[in-house]
Parts: sequence; structure tokens; C-alpha cells
Amino acid sequence: MKEIISALPKLANFPPPQPWDDSFLRKIGERQQADLLTYNRTRMRNTSIVSREWSQQITALSHFLGSEYLTKTNAYSTPCPSWGFLPTEPQITKGWAYFISDGLTDSEKRLVVSHFCNSMCRSSGLYGPAICVEGAYDIEVRSEEPSGAKFIDLFISWKDINEKQDGFIVELKFDHKLTNGQLPCYRRLAKSMFYQGLNNRLFVIEPRTRTSTLRSLRNNKDWRLTNWDAFLREFERNLPSVGSDHRNQKFAAFRRIIWEKIQ
Repeated sequence: MKEIISALPKLANFPPPQPWDDSFLRKIGERQQADLLTYNRTRMRNTSIVSREWSQQITALSHFLGSEYLTKTNAYSTPCPSWGFLPTEPQITKGWAYFISDGLTDSEKRLVVSHFCNSMCRSSGLYGPAICVEGAYDIEVRSEEPSGAKFIDLFISWKDINEKQDGFIVELKFDHKLTNGQLPCYRRLAKSMFYQGLNNRLFVIEPRTRTSTLRSLRNNKDWRLTNWDAFLREFERNLPSVGSDHRNQKFAAFRRIIWEKIQ
């Protein structure tokens, strides 16, 4: 908890958000309060969602994101924290490590880690067998994990019921590009540790696909690429409800500000 407080000092004291109402929706010009509507206008070109009255909008939005999507605490219906700044890439990485692991029971951790990994897979176009963390123990989620002279952004590991180690590695990118040697270095570590092999275990996520990233992936076939838009939508769908309401509200505010950062 101390680590995330030092990384995101205002998040720990952020008050519970107020309900999303009609007046909030009508402030289209205020980016921090209209990101989803702006998203649909400028990127999806789906004016049907933004042209209706609120009661109709909520139904259309529910169908767009999933039939039960809006019945739980979610990032899109959570007001964006008014911090006056956007968190950095390392701060966001530490935030994910905290929210999907710290302060959760073993069973809760299994649910959220499994949901995180499979959301990453689905957002990249993988709809095969799910990554199973059922029965796993010793689940660890670490940010800035050392690997030689480099640092893995997000390193997830666990042991299955047969005491064999498995895991998941994610390079979370916003403003920074992949550097030379990063992916091969992290692949060697994963290959030495994950008994299930490297299939669907290595991911790069960034706001927009960079040409330099595509070049890197051509020489690193075990890595898969996704983007923050797709991942956040997948993650919000059927997100397990674990932990306290206050924690869930802080987690939703954290994801909301990531959405703001990628706009």
C-alpha cells in the first residue's frame, strides 16, 4: 500500500465519486468529463449512442459494452479525478500491480489476475482456451521486475496445483518506445520460468500501434500486441467484484484516468 501511495499520492485519498447524471453527459466540450462520448463521436463515428436522451443512451451503451456492464462500478461512469496532471508510465504500472494483487485474498487475487490476463488475450484477438489460474497459489504481481540490466514493466507469476510455475509478462507503453534488446531479454526469462511455454504469455500494450513496435515484433514472434482502447473495454466487461466498495471506486478512478491519458 505504501508503494502505491508514494506513486499516486492523491489516489489514496480520492473521495467516492458522485453518480453520473444528465448534466455530466451534456458537457461534451470538457474532455475530462466526456471521454466516452468523445470516443464514440471521433473514433467510432457512432452517433446513435450520443444523440439520445439519457434513458435511451444508457440502454445503447449497455448493449455496446455488454448487457450487464453498467450494473457494476466501472471506469466509464466514474468521474475523472481532477488532479491537474496525468500519471506517468511507471506510476500506472505500479498502480496495476497494486490493484490486481495487493490487499486481496488468494481467491480474489485468482479471479482478478485471471481476468486481467484473459482480457489482454481477448483484446489482442485471441479467443482460444482461457489462461487458467484456478487453484493457483503463490500469485505474485510485480512492477519493474529486474531482468539483466533491464526491467520488466509488469511480471505476473503463479504456481499451479502441480507446483509448476507459470506466468504472464506485459510491457505497458504510453510515451516510451521499446528499446533494443528488451523483448529477447524478457523472453529468455519467461522461457526459463514458465513451464507452459510462451504461448499467449508475452504482451506489449500501447495507445497506438507504432511502426517501430511492429518492426520489433517481426523479430520476436512470441510477443503479441494490443492497445489500451481494446484492453480497457475487455477489462471492464464482467470484471469480478472483489474487495471493498471503497477500493473498487479507487480502482475505477484509476482506470478512468488511464482512459483520459490515451485520448
